[in-house]
Amino acid sequence: MAMASPRLPLTTTPELLAPARGYAARFAAYALVGTFIGVLVAGIERAAELGLLERVLHAPFAWQIAAPGIGLVVAALVLNWVGGGLSPSTSDEYVRAFHSDNPVLPLHALPVRILAGIATVGLGGTAGLEGPSIYTGATIASNASTGPLRRLLGDDATRSLLAAGAAAGVAAIFKAPATGVLFALEAPYRNDVARRSLVPALVASATSYLTFAAIAGNERLFAIGPSTQSLSLRAEVGGALALGLLAGLGARVFAQWIHAAKDAGKHVTLAVRLPVAVVGMGVAVALAHQIGGTELVLGPSGAPVVDWALDPSRGLGLIAALFVVRMAAVGLTLGGGGVGGVFIPLALQGVLLGRLVAGAVGTEAIALYTIVGLAAFLGAGYRTPLAAVMFVAESTGRADFVVPALLATAVSQALMGPVSIASYQQDMRRGHLEQRMLLPVTAAMDTGIPTVDVDTSVADLVNSVGYRAPAHALPVVDGDGRYLGLCRLVDAAQAMYDHGPDATVKVFVREDPAVDADAQLRTAIEVLARHELDTVAVTDAGG
Repeated sequence: MAMASPRLPLTTTPELLAPARGYAARFAAYALVGTFIGVLVAGIERAAELGLLERVLHAPFAWQIAAPGIGLVVAALVLNWVGGGLSPSTSDEYVRAFHSDNPVLPLHALPVRILAGIATVGLGGTAGLEGPSIYTGATIASNASTGPLRRLLGDDATRSLLAAGAAAGVAAIFKAPATGVLFALEAPYRNDVARRSLVPALVASATSYLTFAAIAGNERLFAIGPSTQSLSLRAEVGGALALGLLAGLGARVFAQWIHAAKDAGKHVTLAVRLPVAVVGMGVAVALAHQIGGTELVLGPSGAPVVDWALDPSRGLGLIAALFVVRMAAVGLTLGGGGVGGVFIPLALQGVLLGRLVAGAVGTEAIALYTIVGLAAFLGAGYRTPLAAVMFVAESTGRADFVVPALLATAVSQALMGPVSIASYQQDMRRGHLEQRMLLPVTAAMDTGIPTVDVDTSVADLVNSVGYRAPAHALPVVDGDGRYLGLCRLVDAAQAMYDHGPDATVKVFVREDPAVDADAQLRTAIEVLARHELDTVAVTDAGG
């Protein structure tokens, strides 16, 4: 007896190719965004470094002293007059937006912050262009995801494209595509990485780098030749561990100093901060001139500082002096309202620390110590260890530095604790419920509950609420409206039985704690659990 074979449904060629076409279209969108960001970052670099900074570096000494202060004044005018009071924040805005419910950076603020960044860095402020570059990439990409690319990428692609834009900005300005990807994924968290952003970041970072390199060239940031000295494994590992320890401590102090400089804007008016920063930057330039040259503090100063530090004839006193001067100059630049990044300043503090340690121990392997110090200090300060080590490999071309850099960076990370130079970093990714716990307590507050005066009679209370009580417990206040506790309606009958019909609410009010209106929902839940309550009152600053 013959049996009929079941017919399998045929899949046509167009149906097989549909997913591939979708992926190809997405890749093309990521590449388009990366290309556009690469062009913009190249324009920012040319305007700041070739258009302004080169002229400052070749200007008379008196002009070099005045230029950083002028840049800070121009940045302040742009941010406050043109931008209507915009903050100088750039890369921090990427981290803040990444964790927000609406991860789209406002497009209208982009040209304002770019102009302020060009003025700050181009006229000699001690900061890097990576801040404006990251902000540019993140802003362009996040807006693209809500505009023409929304139908192609979907409604949930905004956060991924935001990270891809930040990666593209880093990849272009540092000519380091892998560093860009790792930085964008690591920067939002201190002990975690962003998810669902890897592929967009890879494509956007690669195309941004290629575009930038086609316009501005692909020379590495730091030219470090091959080492003629070799160290034993024990000396190399020991040096890396010691550098990691010192870099962790140094990066922690540096991060706290930068936070103090940024927070000065909340407590000190610009009319006070700006003159202090202008004078302070002039002094820093003059001191750098005495140490080794004004180019050691003017602008990003990447290659000049590395070349200067690698000279074996430098004395330890001069190296330590430049370490302090540059640290002060970065704080003055940012505290004075300047717009710029701290990626390169962190890296150069690590270079100087490594050179200081190399000189102190008397080793001839100066290049190894300086570059390992760079990775450890940078990775600890930004809490981006993988990006820091990759930056060493891409910016120097020295793969032999990677292993000691990994060791040093791991040690420096362990010493940072909760400290980071980024303002809005979170410790790690949270689930949906954990994120809800961070909402303000007012998000779960019932505002329709009336208060009860402590002198109200129990009979009047029962008559007023009757069987339509809005809640089983009501907040009790004194004559000035201050919270005293909660009264539970189930206790009203017992109060009247014990104290008579003229008893007041005072006889059965419970002194239950309240939470502040500025507290998080998590705090309210902790109070409920600790005191075994099912209701908690929310009070404002006046009680």
